[in-house]
Amino acid sequence: MITIDTREQPNRVMKGEKSSIMDFFEQFDIGINIKIEKLCYGDYLLQNGRNTICIERKRYSDICNKKNLGVMLKRNEKAREVYKHFYLLLEEDNRPHVERGNMIYIWSGKELRPMIPRSTLYKVLDLELWRGTPCIYSSGLEGSVRRIVSMYHNMQNVDFCIYKHQMSAVSLLRNFPGVGDKKLEKLLQTYDGSVFKVLENVEDWATDKQLEWLDQNP
Repeated sequence: MITIDTREQPNRVMKGEKSSIMDFFEQFDIGINIKIEKLCYGDYLLQNGRNTICIERKRYSDICNKKNLGVMLKRNEKAREVYKHFYLLLEEDNRPHVERGNMIYIWSGKELRPMIPRSTLYKVLDLELWRGTPCIYSSGLEGSVRRIVSMYHNMQNVDFCIYKHQMSAVSLLRNFPGVGDKKLEKLLQTYDGSVFKVLENVEDWATDKQLEWLDQNP
């Protein structure tokens, strides 16, 4: 079963989208029981067999807002206390952003508004990784639903007991096939020492086989 938080408004077609969240679930014809109800934490609760996963979905423009970022950190802390397996899903949305120097700008109508220093955003997201919250990425709403469906189907045969919930961000990268200490050091040097930035730009440095492995291991 997948439970969707009511605040996701799954039956509503959001501005800039052609389909609703439920439209995408139905489009994939996944045969999963979908329930809509208010969740205390997270936006999606995946329950398959003996495993449960909680997912918080955030659009890029959301986390570029300092107030939203602060609220997210507090809610994520509580979610980690409730759910052993908690994930942060970061989604590109239809509000174009521009990076100038260390500042991230978001288009609002015809106005380009400064939102948050890039270094601050990366520091916060790196902190989430160090606290044991894996981050997964999607190119849009449809991609987010695909990721959620993939995780649901794959989680049934996974024994989560063999994994440590609290793991370092560096260990996440070391799980990549072909990424050893030297490769990891080079990646961190290339992306300003930011693990989040390394993962965010994974398509720029990973091979096709590594990307295939990533798709199979969300």
